[in-house]
Amino acid sequence: MDVRQRFQAYLLAKEASPKTVANYLADLEHFARWFASANGQPLTLLDLTPTDLRDYKAYLLTVERRQPATINRRLSTLRRLCAWAKQEA
Repeated sequence: MDVRQRFQAYLLAKEASPKTVANYLADLEHFARWFASANGQPLTLLDLTPTDLRDYKAYLLTVERRQPATINRRLSTLRRLCAWAKQEA
């Protein structure tokens, strides 16, 4: 089972609504595409740094010109992912 599937199983076990799970997974996919493009390698949680998160936020703000609510939701997804990954370690 890959990270995405394990994270999805975790969210479902925490009784997150199907829409919430779908949004989290969509946000994760968006971040993974950005990460691969920015770093030239696929996303692995071991490679994730605070600098990546700051750069991603700047990308959402300046390149994609996302609204603050969208940026905050996407960063919240990543916080939840990191908290879960830390628990799993």
